[in-house]
Amino acid sequence: MDDIQQEKIISLIKDGDLSRLIPTLEGVLQKQEEQLTSTTDPTILLQTAIQAMQLDVLDYLLTLFFAQEGGKPKEGHLRLLGRVVILEALDRDRVPVFELLCRHDPALQTMYVGHTGPPLAWAAKFENLALVSFLLARGVEPNKTQIDHRPAVSIVAGWGSCAVMELLLDHGAVVSGTDALFNAAFQRRIDMLALLLETRKAADINSIQPDRSSTWLSGRGTRKWFAC
Repeated sequence: MDDIQQEKIISLIKDGDLSRLIPTLEGVLQKQEEQLTSTTDPTILLQTAIQAMQLDVLDYLLTLFFAQEGGKPKEGHLRLLGRVVILEALDRDRVPVFELLCRHDPALQTMYVGHTGPPLAWAAKFENLALVSFLLARGVEPNKTQIDHRPAVSIVAGWGSCAVMELLLDHGAVVSGTDALFNAAFQRRIDMLALLLETRKAADINSIQPDRSSTWLSGRGTRKWFAC
């Protein structure tokens, strides 16, 4: 696909003009196949559809570029999408996009997307309430979700929102046995402590404990921070 063809196709994607996009794009792909030239990388096309919130176009592109088996999506096949495309879909205003991706491949719901973790980790960390709600409603397990390799409730308690914590608790998140209370206390999160200890009674004040596995809570550092 040369620059002129790509520019035309991107314009059609932005406009959501499937009636012109389909013959144009498939004509280019057919010509590439006949001439045995390099295949088209769909990344920029998918990103364009996501950014423009053209869901019908995105649906078409996913079907066109990714393998199907017996008319049904092959589990895990959208792992080939690449991190950059998936992160586009995790944006706060693009929950319908992520819902569409999950219809094509439910495995995306728990796929790790970088060191932050799976989609629920990204949604909780960046307070994307709509996406948190969607993923929890789809059965994603909050107690098996880690944010930056730590329990989701621990990170949310210290640095997240009470609204996100409420959603996690509503879907069975367990605070006991984690350092969630310690993080909330250390960060002076009075609102979070009130939620966990009083409103939801999700933990006992006497159970406040640091995560002993964290390197920054070892030796003299531990004593120093407990004295704060």
